Amino acid sequence: MTLKDYRLSAGIIIITLIVAAASSQFAGMAGAVAVVVAGLCMLALSVLTEQRTHAALQQQNHQVILGRIAGDVAVISGPDGVILASRGQFQGVNLSDIPLHLSGLAADDASRRVAADLREAADREDFSKGEMRLLCADQRPLAVRIEVETDPDGLRLWRLDDLTELAAARELAVQEADRAVEFLDGLPAGIFVSGKGGQMLFSNRVMNDWLGDGRDLQAGRARLQHFVFRDPDGLFDPEVWTDEQERRGRVSFAMEEHSPFDASVIVNRFEIGGDQSPLFRVLVLKESSETEEMQLALRQARSRLDAFFERSPIGIAELTPSGEIEEANAAFARIVGAEQDKLEDRPLGSFVASDDRELLNARLSKMLMGSARGAEFEARLLGENDRTAIFRISPRFDAEGDTDGMVAHVMDATEQKNLEVQFAQAQKMQSMGQLAGGVAHDFNNLLTAMIGFCDLLLQRHSAGDPSFADIMQIKQNANRAANLVRQLLAFSRKQKMEPKIVDVAESLSELSNLLRRLIGDHIALDIQNEVENGLVRVDPGQLDQVVINLVVNARDAMADGGSVSVRSSSVSYDRQIRRGGDAIPPGDYIRIEVADDGTGISPENLGRIFEPFFSTKDVGAGTGLGLSTVYGIIRQTGGYIFVESEIGKGTTFTILLPIYGDETARPTQRRKQAAPVTDLTGKGNVLLVEDEDAVRMFGARALRNKGYTVLEATSGEGAIEVLNNAKVDIDIIISDVMMPGMDGPTLIRLIREDRPNMKVIMISGYSEETIRGDFGGDDQVHFLPKPFSLNELATKVKEVATNG
Repeated sequence: MTLKDYRLSAGIIIITLIVAAASSQFAGMAGAVAVVVAGLCMLALSVLTEQRTHAALQQQNHQVILGRIAGDVAVISGPDGVILASRGQFQGVNLSDIPLHLSGLAADDASRRVAADLREAADREDFSKGEMRLLCADQRPLAVRIEVETDPDGLRLWRLDDLTELAAARELAVQEADRAVEFLDGLPAGIFVSGKGGQMLFSNRVMNDWLGDGRDLQAGRARLQHFVFRDPDGLFDPEVWTDEQERRGRVSFAMEEHSPFDASVIVNRFEIGGDQSPLFRVLVLKESSETEEMQLALRQARSRLDAFFERSPIGIAELTPSGEIEEANAAFARIVGAEQDKLEDRPLGSFVASDDRELLNARLSKMLMGSARGAEFEARLLGENDRTAIFRISPRFDAEGDTDGMVAHVMDATEQKNLEVQFAQAQKMQSMGQLAGGVAHDFNNLLTAMIGFCDLLLQRHSAGDPSFADIMQIKQNANRAANLVRQLLAFSRKQKMEPKIVDVAESLSELSNLLRRLIGDHIALDIQNEVENGLVRVDPGQLDQVVINLVVNARDAMADGGSVSVRSSSVSYDRQIRRGGDAIPPGDYIRIEVADDGTGISPENLGRIFEPFFSTKDVGAGTGLGLSTVYGIIRQTGGYIFVESEIGKGTTFTILLPIYGDETARPTQRRKQAAPVTDLTGKGNVLLVEDEDAVRMFGARALRNKGYTVLEATSGEGAIEVLNNAKVDIDIIISDVMMPGMDGPTLIRLIREDRPNMKVIMISGYSEETIRGDFGGDDQVHFLPKPFSLNELATKVKEVATNG
C-alpha cells in the first residue's frame, strides 16, 4: 500500500468518525470509542491484505530466480543474510549468514578460509567462487564448489555443486605420489635424479641429510656442479653423460659451509621420453663396500624409481623459456595423444586447439615476464575426440634464481567436462519438460471444455444453420491446439504410449509411399534397409511420426530440390561411449539416419535445435515443436538422438534404438480399429468429480443428454460427502486425477474400501502410463485422456457401463 493509499484510508476513517459523532445513533463516549475501533480495524485489514499480496509476489519471484540457478543446491538470501528461498538442504533454516554457517561445517582450515572469502565477496556484492570440504551429519566429508553473486535487487544467489568424486580422484593421485616418495626417502642410500643439462630434479631425504641442507635441492635450483667437490672418475663429465652404459666410481660431495664426504656412486641413464629425452639417476653410498645385499637394494631402488616416473598419473613436461618440450613422461604423452619419443622440441601449444592456443601463449608470456607466479587453465586438445585438459604451469629457476624454463603438469579433464555438459543438458531439458507438462495439463482442461461445448452446440445446429460453420471452425482449431498439446506432452515424456515389437526395416518400407507424397517430385528419396530382423520395442505410430517429422524438415531445408536418404543399420558397442552430452551404454542398437543435402544448421542454432518453440523457419511456417516432439519420443522409448550439420552441405539426424533381445519375438500386428458404437444412450447413476467448472458442466450436460443421472462434486472430499448422502446407488464414478486437496487416486482408494466393485473412469491430461501405477494394476479402473469430445465421453461411459 502506498503513502497515498494510507492517507486515503485515514481520511475515510476521520470522515466516518465525524459523521458518527454527529449521528444520534451513537450515544456518548461508548459510541465514539466503538467507531474509532472499527476504523482502526479497517485500516489494519487493508495493510494486512497488501502485505500478504506483496509476500506472495516476492515468493513467486524467488521461485523463478531459483529455477535459473543450476547446481545441486540453490539458495537466495537477502542483504542481511537471511534465507528467503532455497532448493536443497538449507530449506527452512533461518541463518544469519550462509558463509558463516558453512564455516561451522568446514572440514579443515583451508575450507574455513574459502568460506570467509565467499562471505567477504558477498558483502562487497562481487561474484566469487571456491571449493571447500564440508562435514555431513554422519561425519562423511563432502567436497563442494560454491558460487555467489548479487543480483541488481541486492539478493545473494548461491549455487553449490557436489565435487566429492573428483576430489577423491585427485586425492588418490596425490597419495600414490606421496607413497612413492616415502619409499625412496626410506632407502638406506642417497638418490637423486638429474636432467641431461645437470639440473637436479629430485633428491631423497637421505641425500638431503648427507648434504646438510636440502632446501636448494627441493626447490629445483641446484645443478650437479654446485655440490660435486671432486670427481676423479669423470662420472659427471658432460661428454661421459651421453654414454648409455652404467658407470661406477667415487665422488666427493659438499655444499657451502659443509665438509666434503666421499661416496661410491652409480650413474644410470633412465629413459622416459625416448632416446632424445634422457634422465640420469644417481645412487650414492657413503660406504665404499658393495655387498650382495646392498647391490640387491640398489637394483630394487632403480626398479621402483623407474615405476615412480613411468606410472605417474599426472603428465609432467619440462619446457624451455620459449615453450618447447625438453622432457616429458609417459602420462603426458598419453594425454596429448603423441608418441613419447617424439615430444622433445615440440611447442606445448602444438597440442592445443587453435582457439585456446592464444590463451596458453599469453599465460606463458606473463609467467616469463614475472607478472605471474603460475598459471592454471583448461584447454581443448587437438584430435577427433574433443578432449579437454587442465594445465598447471609454474616457472623453473636456475641457481641464481632466474627463470630458465617452465614445468607443466597436465591432467585429462575430458570425463569431467563430459559429465558437466551432460548434467547441464539434462537439467535444462528436464526443466523445459516440467514446464511443458504443466502447460499441457492446464490447456487440456481448457480444450476439453471448448471441444465439448462445441459438440453441445452442434447438436442444436444443423449443417444448413448459419452458425454451423462458425462452430465447426472453433472445434477444428481447438483440435489443432490439442495436437500441439500432445506434442508438448511428447517432449515432456508424459504422452500416452502403446509400445509394440516393431521391425524397423518393415516399418520404413511401409512408410516410403507416404514420405514420397509428402516431399514432392523435386526431391529424391532414398530408403536403405541394411539390417534384417531389426526388432525394437516402440510405439509404431510414434516411430512413424519421428521419421515423417525428420523427412519433412529435410524437405523444408531444400526449397530448390535435393535428396533425402533414410538408412537403417545395426551397430554394437562393447563399452560405454559418449556422444554429445549422452553416455550410451554397451549393447546392440538399430541406427536410423535421416540425411539431406540442404542448407544446413548454423553452429549457434545446433545446440538449441531440440528446445520447444525454437524454430529457424519463417514466422507461421512451423510451431517449433516438431524436433522437441521427436526428442521426447526417442528418449521416452529409451533411445538416443544426435544431429550433425554443416552450412551449405546438409544435416544428418542419427537415432539409436535398443534392439529387442527376445530372439523368439515377432513383430506385433497393428490392431484394427473397432467398429464405432452407434447407440450412445444409456441409464444409470454417474458421480462426476472435476474441480474445473467448465469441464464438469460440459460432462454433466453431455451425460444427462444421453439419459444418465449425474451427480456432481468439485473435489475429492466433496465426492465422499455426495456418495455418503446419495439416495441412489452410484454405478460409475468419473474423476479427474489432479485436484486440489484429495486427488483422484486417493479418492478411489478410499471408495474401494467400502465399494470394491465400483466402476471407475479416470480423466487426465497426462498419459495413462503416467498415472496407472497409482492404482496397482486395478483392471476396473478405466482411463479417458483429455481433451475428449462428447462422443468420446459417451462412448467410454457406455463401454464401462455395459462391459465393466
